[in-house]
Amino acid sequence: MCLPFLVILIMGTVELGRILNDYMAVNRAVYDAARKFASMPGAVATISDTAGTVHSNHRVVHDRIRLLVERNGIDPLRINRIQTQIVEEDGNNLVRIGIRVRFDPFFRFAGLSPLHFLRGFGTGTTMPYLFEETVAP
Repeated sequence: MCLPFLVILIMGTVELGRILNDYMAVNRAVYDAARKFASMPGAVATISDTAGTVHSNHRVVHDRIRLLVERNGIDPLRINRIQTQIVEEDGNNLVRIGIRVRFDPFFRFAGLSPLHFLRGFGTGTTMPYLFEETVAP
């Protein structure tokens, strides 16, 4: 009588553990890529998105994120969106990176998983750009 509830509870716990593991791996990859982007001279001061045109410096960062995510055992095809940008706030140039990753559930019964409401997750980071000048787009 209690067994179905216990099985669903265990399945949900496993799925939640997988989500947290993926989130930490992606978060670390984004942080490392942001560090690389912040130390890249002559970066283009624009927004680059995987859905549109990606400038060469931004492309290096996108490829770095994909490489780091793959090293952590996550399929790079699960990445829905990577957005990189350099913006000016209060006289400082800032590097911003955001990413959105699809979550593929491990357990599925009748097309649903215990966490079927969770389609994916996103993370991002902001850090100062280490060079004085940026290149206009």
